[in-house]
Amino acid sequence: MAFDRHLKILENLALSSVLGFIALLIAAISFVVDSRIVAEELSVLAPSSAVVVVASHADDPSFDRIYRIQTDAAFSYASVVSLRSSSSTVLVGVWFTSTGELRELRFLGSCSSQLPSTIRNLIAEFPGAETAVGRATDLVRRLANGTSEGGS
Repeated sequence: MAFDRHLKILENLALSSVLGFIALLIAAISFVVDSRIVAEELSVLAPSSAVVVVASHADDPSFDRIYRIQTDAAFSYASVVSLRSSSSTVLVGVWFTSTGELRELRFLGSCSSQLPSTIRNLIAEFPGAETAVGRATDLVRRLANGTSEGGS
């Protein structure tokens, strides 16, 4: 009887160890993937001479981070917004002024061969695109005003 109990404890410890190792492996892979995504976003959002920091994390389905970009002349904010429709997904770079005003939208990538010719047509083609950019703008404005509640 005691042998069965010890065997069951050892089996539970072994299973717990395996599950802990798998959880650690998943966390490590997630960290590596997230680091690569940040590096790719930084390479398209900011010049190499700029100092870029993550200004805020967002719990938003369209964007994950707002970056603060410091150049010699001034600072600004930027983010990568993912726009989705039933047939395609598009990544759009969104740049803001230091006061939180929308400055520029630019195509960064797509998994669709049929995209609108201009960025304005793109916003019209993707449902919710305008509200996603609006949510990013609101978060940047809060950051520019010194408050970031609701964004991280």
